[in-house]
Amino acid sequence: MKTTRSGIFLIVSLLTIFSMACVIGGTSSAGPTQTPYVITATFESPAEPDIALTQTAEAALVVEPDPHALPAELRLVYTDTSSNLFSWTEADGVNSLLATGDIMGPRLSDDGQWIVFIRTTDYIHYNLWIIGFDGIGERILVSSDQFLSLSNHPDAPGAAPYIYSWVPGSHTLAFNVSPKFEGPGLLINDDLHLVNAESGMLSTLLAPGDGGVFYYSPDGSQIALVTPENISLINADGSNRRDNVLTYDPVLTYSEYMYYAEPKWADDSSFLRVAIPPQDPLGDLTQQTTLWHIPTDGSAAGIAGHVLIAPLTSVNLSPDLSWIAYLDYFGDPSDNRRNLHFNNFSGTADHIYTTGEVRINAWNPDSNHLVYTNYDVENTKYADKDGGETLLIPVGSANSISFINENTYIYLRNAGTEWQLAHGNLDGTQTMIASMPWPGGDRLPNYSFVH
Repeated sequence: MKTTRSGIFLIVSLLTIFSMACVIGGTSSAGPTQTPYVITATFESPAEPDIALTQTAEAALVVEPDPHALPAELRLVYTDTSSNLFSWTEADGVNSLLATGDIMGPRLSDDGQWIVFIRTTDYIHYNLWIIGFDGIGERILVSSDQFLSLSNHPDAPGAAPYIYSWVPGSHTLAFNVSPKFEGPGLLINDDLHLVNAESGMLSTLLAPGDGGVFYYSPDGSQIALVTPENISLINADGSNRRDNVLTYDPVLTYSEYMYYAEPKWADDSSFLRVAIPPQDPLGDLTQQTTLWHIPTDGSAAGIAGHVLIAPLTSVNLSPDLSWIAYLDYFGDPSDNRRNLHFNNFSGTADHIYTTGEVRINAWNPDSNHLVYTNYDVENTKYADKDGGETLLIPVGSANSISFINENTYIYLRNAGTEWQLAHGNLDGTQTMIASMPWPGGDRLPNYSFVH
């Protein structure tokens, strides 16, 4: 079976799920009102164009997904440590697409035809561009002036896309907007805009405050909208809005960022699952994280279980959403010693797999194996949740690991003076794609692929 996988993978690992918009003061609500949901059996997983800005939901209807054939080969794009853009296939190797030194965040369409990416030189003014995988058709999609016109903060000198991703099965890109300031902090408009890569038509599906951080269902028919207080659902054309399918207390992050929940869709787009931490994770270390099941058929969301995790860390759901992995501390938290747990989504089958200075990397698509890094010994291992493990790479630790299928994967590795991008196989075969000299600093490689 051919697998589709695309996205951007920044090598700066997010050690917490508390990463989103600027902290805005407020009081917590009375808490979730949903009724308990009891799982009685394990779920089987189911040249610059003149772009007219149209602020109507009707114009957004141009995004109806068109099926596109998957590429017959693995297609990969990446930026290097000098912010240049490259493509790669196993047959043709590396191809330099753009050497302008101002590129970040490439995303490859799920048919492998188009690459969208951001250009910025000052981290205030951002432009969204597109180019074909073959290096043809470079053009701007959304200019910095257009992003600024979409910002809802009058004092922001610039604006940028915060989340941007291809609508499944289409050549339409969805994005929301983050005003940019000279200094720390992050603010999200909680909006949703669409731009068609072929026609250049830009439209607004959801105005500021009506959207949020968005998650399209795998079939492209629905969108989950997340704010710091709730999750809502809406059809991809803007119809059938279901507000507050789950509400939760705003979660303290002890930073200038607001917490946004991170729900995961089931493969058949029939439900979502999400883990919500306690409102004050550091206030009482005995507080548990709540596991929620969210149907899309109109029935109520419900609690599936609870687990106790290390504050400011996350629960990692398996691809089939039936298993979870998470960390908790043992001993003095300042020692950074953690237990790696496996559990089912009901929270009733907990067991500690290993202990150390551990970080969770990625689940295998089979939902039975997990990749984790142990910094005590600087290695990355491929672990069976029921016991047994092997080294994923022969030397050192890996970052930004993404499985292509159950046997092959892509990863980045910091080798000190260089970053390495490689393609690996569970049989031990390793193929170096690129070695990128790195003198240090914040210019870090990232990649996107489809197959």
